[in-house]
Amino acid sequence: MILAGLFFFVCTSIYVLAREASIFFNGSTTPAARFESKVEGTIPYGLSAFSQQIALRDCDDSLKSQYSRSQTRERRSTAMKHCRDFALTLTKDSPANGLAWFIAAQASAWLKDYSDM
Repeated sequence: MILAGLFFFVCTSIYVLAREASIFFNGSTTPAARFESKVEGTIPYGLSAFSQQIALRDCDDSLKSQYSRSQTRERRSTAMKHCRDFALTLTKDSPANGLAWFIAAQASAWLKDYSDM
């Protein structure tokens, strides 16, 4: 019984550590790679509010970058939609998350889609 509890604790700890570390080790260091992750909809974030704030700031930074501005409207729209959907997902779990509301509003304004605001 104790061994099963210890096994569960270790597995859960590994899962949480992997989720939290994903934001730091996702390999998206260049503006192009960061933007591509938004286009693909693979925005890594952890379970803590800290890692979610980092992911939101990354969304904001990558959508305002020079690389982003040089992309086609379709690609930018796709990235904006993914960032907006990600931010709205976070607001459902934490309605007081002001940065998430800001990112969602900013993306909705760019998309001219105010239905979620």
